[in-house]
Amino acid sequence: MPHPPISSTHILLVEDGHVELVENWRVPLAEFGLDSACYRAPERTAGGPVTHAASVYSLGLLFLELLSGSRVINGSDPQAVAAAHVNTRIAALSALRPQIATPALERLISEATDRDPLMRPQDAATLAAALDDLRQTMARDSRRLPAPPVRPPSLRQRIDRVTGALAAPKRIARPVTPAATEHPDEIRQRRRSQVPSDRRRALFGLGIMVTLFTTVACAAYLLAGSLAPRLIGIEIPPLPDIDITIPESGIALPDWLTGVAAGPGEVLVVTIGSIEGLNLRDAPGLQTQVIGLLPNGTRVRRIDGPQVVDQVPWLLVRAQLNGRTVEGWVSEHFVRALE
Repeated sequence: MPHPPISSTHILLVEDGHVELVENWRVPLAEFGLDSACYRAPERTAGGPVTHAASVYSLGLLFLELLSGSRVINGSDPQAVAAAHVNTRIAALSALRPQIATPALERLISEATDRDPLMRPQDAATLAAALDDLRQTMARDSRRLPAPPVRPPSLRQRIDRVTGALAAPKRIARPVTPAATEHPDEIRQRRRSQVPSDRRRALFGLGIMVTLFTTVACAAYLLAGSLAPRLIGIEIPPLPDIDITIPESGIALPDWLTGVAAGPGEVLVVTIGSIEGLNLRDAPGLQTQVIGLLPNGTRVRRIDGPQVVDQVPWLLVRAQLNGRTVEGWVSEHFVRALE
């Protein structure tokens, strides 16, 4: 059935308290494509036909926008916004508005906005029926459960209770320490893993102590140099001018110190907005395998690219993900150079 474009721009609040989806002729023609791209289903971006499942996806995004107060996928380039539906994961309602999120409501929105059309409700009527059932379930008054009947203890239970009170107290077993159950090789491996962190903390503390001692010594020397000529008439020579230059040694700083994966290449920052994260793929393209999810603000190092595949420029980057260094391809639309 033909219907107006599914968008918050085309929603009208009627006087009797309900909303209607209408054709808003006040939307400029130049902004119509961008407005429609914010709700375009992934299979439509990939060139698939118009189906009922595509309308359900758009309605799911519209419903999530009405609940959270902002569009989940947005931007200024219609092609980049349309590609984001294929390249990114829709954020859950609990991450956007945890105050109103319930498991049933979040599960229904997740099914409606699933990337696979076969996993969504069949059509808009099925989605409306599920929403109506959810509304009735949430609006139903809760009832207090009846208390179970209290049965008097049997003769055997009374005897066991009396004999248990007269019995000697049980000895409490001492807890077995982990060191007694661990293998000697496991103990050595655990201690060996603690050495780098302990050594790092020791070096950091030593650096702070040396810095404080040097600062106090220089301040005391300068104070004595300014007071000695006035008090005892002795001129203390000033500190010599020290010109220290650090040559380019080519030594790369460790990843834990810089927060960026080591190696050559420009440092970029992930700018995905309010979406859960940017997909890291094993090859350029919208149909390749996702090997990781880079949160917003993650710093990555550019290795190669861009390569244009599926009308999207892709960059090969190196990043720190869950404590390990990984390499993969990301969309150039959602990263920028570190200022």
